Amino acid sequence: MTRINVVSMIMIVVVTLTSCSSAGAADSRHAGAPPGVEVTLSGAPVAFAPGNGSIEIVTWGSSSCPPTATSFTVKDGSASVTFDLSTRSPCTTDIAATTHVFGPEKVGKTIPETAHITFTDLYEQYDVKVIRG
Repeated sequence: MTRINVVSMIMIVVVTLTSCSSAGAADSRHAGAPPGVEVTLSGAPVAFAPGNGSIEIVTWGSSSCPPTATSFTVKDGSASVTFDLSTRSPCTTDIAATTHVFGPEKVGKTIPETAHITFTDLYEQYDVKVIRG
């Protein structure tokens, strides 16, 4: 194998891994729900403010292809978050919780009371109360 082919293959793997783990508009994302937050397998997202100035949104979907936050804004006491589904294929057919963390810099000085959450690919919208931690 030539050096160019090896470098090309390494770049493809790095780009693939980076795109799969991207948190999008969120500061970070991790599997599962935050400690102490009760979630049910209803499919509805949960918004949680742990007390450190951030907001954590729990979504449901494939554990290997979780939704990605594409936008996050706070205005007039409400957060608006938009998610798109992963374009990665194939994905596992399980249903798992994923937590998306939006830090204090994005949230601002006041934690919103509600969150309007949109999944553009599924044509679903949810208005949820932000649970205080």
